[in-house]
Amino acid sequence: MKKILVISAILFSVFIVSTACGGEMKEFDAEIYAGGNKVDTKAYIDENNSAYVPLRGVFEAMGCQVGYDSETKTANIEYSGKTLSFSQYDSENTVTVDSSIYLPLRAVSEDLGFSVEWSEEEGAVYISSSAEDSGDKAKTDEGTDFASKLYYLMDNDENYVISPLSLKYAMAMAANGADDETRKEIINALDISDLESFNSEVKTYIENVAEEEEKTYETDEDAPKLELFAGDVSEKTSLSIANSIWLNSDKIEGGDFSEDFKKVVQDSYNGEAASVTNENAAEKINSWCSEKTNGKIERIINNSDFLSALVNAVYFKGAWSNEFEESATEKGMFTNSSGSESEVDFMRQTGKFKYYEDENIQIISLPYAGSSISMYVALTEDEGINVLEYADKTVYEKVRVKMPKFKTETSLSGLDLFKSLGVEKAFDGSADAYHFKPMFNDTVNKVSSVYISEILHKTYISVDEEGTEAAAVTSVMMSLGSAPGEEEKIYEFTADRPFTYFIKDGSNGEVLFLGRYADGK
Repeated sequence: MKKILVISAILFSVFIVSTACGGEMKEFDAEIYAGGNKVDTKAYIDENNSAYVPLRGVFEAMGCQVGYDSETKTANIEYSGKTLSFSQYDSENTVTVDSSIYLPLRAVSEDLGFSVEWSEEEGAVYISSSAEDSGDKAKTDEGTDFASKLYYLMDNDENYVISPLSLKYAMAMAANGADDETRKEIINALDISDLESFNSEVKTYIENVAEEEEKTYETDEDAPKLELFAGDVSEKTSLSIANSIWLNSDKIEGGDFSEDFKKVVQDSYNGEAASVTNENAAEKINSWCSEKTNGKIERIINNSDFLSALVNAVYFKGAWSNEFEESATEKGMFTNSSGSESEVDFMRQTGKFKYYEDENIQIISLPYAGSSISMYVALTEDEGINVLEYADKTVYEKVRVKMPKFKTETSLSGLDLFKSLGVEKAFDGSADAYHFKPMFNDTVNKVSSVYISEILHKTYISVDEEGTEAAAVTSVMMSLGSAPGEEEKIYEFTADRPFTYFIKDGSNGEVLFLGRYADGK
């Protein structure tokens, strides 16, 4: 249940300022946490005890897109498809203090679907995402449910990390080039109710991610002095998503992707289309993957034995909102899944974190600076529990954190994953199985059927005192159909650990990375 923001007079500073509209504002002496980040900024209270905060400080930390039009003196906040506009001259909804725009905290937060909680005992305000209260639960579940399916399909004995987002985007591109029945199987596995709507959501998300990377935070000379999020700009969370489709021109002379398929990939996935040959296919695709993952994944394919490849790359680097002090890190014993023990480096700190525990699970949220993205770490002995569902149960508590610093790399085949999720037609390589005709031009379709021969998935993650760096590449390999009766190779994989972790974007519920840590050796 949400707590009502009732501000105690004992927290007010005696410092009083006059606003542009003539009213008096008292400085609000309280700590403000937005999306798990402590925002170092001034805040004010008006005569009705309504809290006002700077335009950028709080809402940037919640993952919002913030802009200012110097000609109209209008500020805009965008979040999850919703846009709010505020005029500097609107004295009913904004106040201006020292040429900076301040907005009513609770009203704006709740309009954007956030929850606001006030702790009088701690003298702190907590703003958090509340998709379950804003009517946007279906979108959140759409991303989380696919990740949950993958979570249950993974083994529990070794370290692994996968990227549900990368797998989802790569296979969604394939779905856009499939016939009706094959498309239905794929999108059902991905928990996508409507592919066109999902394409639109992908387009918006990729554009928002790109805008975050390109922001310079420069303002017009006449614009209000808009404060940034807490922390140095150079340490802000970095996320990039890239897509590409590749066709081996040596396989079928004159063969190509269909224009409709290339248009969807370009418009919705910001994907580039390229042609390769038997001689340069591996070199070019691997070079693209290395560039898009900052060198963390240098190779995804080993040969050119394919007609086409649909490739997604995700790269993430984030500094903790509350860094672990290196001096506090010390050796300790980690109990492996086998029951043996390994000596590892444990990071330690005590602070305010979103946290939940009951008799079955403990879960903590470790936020990244200037972002709506957090890492959740869960401890449970019950393998039947879906730990991802507990993210929304966390609330701010004081927690003493102790966890290993680690690095994990995983390489696996996704064929069995998607077969377990009910996808069959996409992997049918028989001569009369034309399940991907919409993806290719007539030249290809007249020669042979095409099927998904392999789904390659490589990932990397490093977690230390400063934060997290992670990368993933998924390549959906398409091959020419063979004669009926030929058997397909089945690949096996295993990976897990005693605690589960997942990196989730609170702005849309997408799980970027998911893993377990089972062995400290």
